[in-house]
Amino acid sequence: MRGYQILSAVVHRDPSNQQALGAHLAIDRTVLTYLLDTLVEAGLVERVPDPADRRVRKVVATDAGTRLLGSFEERVAEIEADLLSGLSEAEAQFLVTLVRRLSMEIHRAQPGINPCDAMDR
Repeated sequence: MRGYQILSAVVHRDPSNQQALGAHLAIDRTVLTYLLDTLVEAGLVERVPDPADRRVRKVVATDAGTRLLGSFEERVAEIEADLLSGLSEAEAQFLVTLVRRLSMEIHRAQPGINPCDAMDR
């Protein structure tokens, strides 16, 4: 799950550096380092130096990482469509809107906490 979140953030949000990526995903930097090491070893992301500051690392997806994310997103879309198949189009869109709003409210209320932990509380 975390690998998917990281790939998605790297591809769709293009965070400026590793610290910004961790802050966006509410992942502690030591945990993020471990997760990124795994993704680098798998050939899905790379850490590249920032041309403006060689001490800073930007995380970018490799072609393989971008392709894998695309296949994950297709699978998620299929599962979502199946899950929402019993609803009308308007009902499904309304549910999606409410869930997004709820997730944003949870993030605003507890920005530094893992979203799953926030839901448990």
